[in-house]
Amino acid sequence: MSEAAHPIDPDEPILRRIPIVPGYFDPAKAPPVQAGAFRPNPDELDGISFFRERELSVSELVAGTKRAAGSFAVARLTARDLLDLGLTL
Repeated sequence: MSEAAHPIDPDEPILRRIPIVPGYFDPAKAPPVQAGAFRPNPDELDGISFFRERELSVSELVAGTKRAAGSFAVARLTARDLLDLGLTL
């Protein structure tokens, strides 16, 4: 789907899959989400991968991964959270 067909609303939910590994997500820390969770990983060649929840639900995102259940978390942000940081979507 092209973004021209459905512009991103600032209140639109945006998802990010985060591996539960040191530097990304550590449930023993407060907050558990670490800086690495929002840096491109080696598979992200053109920026950070986010998913539009209107296009892919959390359960579809979880089901569509090759990672083992419990090895990652899913963060839900609004587009505004990212736009306010000066990022583009």
